[in-house]
Amino acid sequence: MSKIPKTRKNPQGAPLEEQRLNAQHGADLEPLPAIALGNVLDRYDIGILKELQEDARLSNAELAQRIGLSAAPTWRRVKRLEEQGFIVAYRAEIDRRVPGTSSCACRRACP
Repeated sequence: MSKIPKTRKNPQGAPLEEQRLNAQHGADLEPLPAIALGNVLDRYDIGILKELQEDARLSNAELAQRIGLSAAPTWRRVKRLEEQGFIVAYRAEIDRRVPGTSSCACRRACP
């Protein structure tokens, strides 16, 4: 009895998930060294960071779908990235050109 592979592969041999991530995020998905713990970020960690930079209000389920993991491992990865200092805050960016968002409102919202 042959084992079923965990990752489907395309005819060229690369995992389909890896191809999707490369198409979404470009060729810069090489592992990056972690500053604090000497760990390495993989393509999923980098995908999480890129997606959260684009939209920090993503639900965990949507984030998981975008990077190609299920919700539980995605949540654990986000928590680990927070603990390791890669994610330090989630912020709202205020457009000061919009009427009613004076510098006074920004001073109260920003530390």
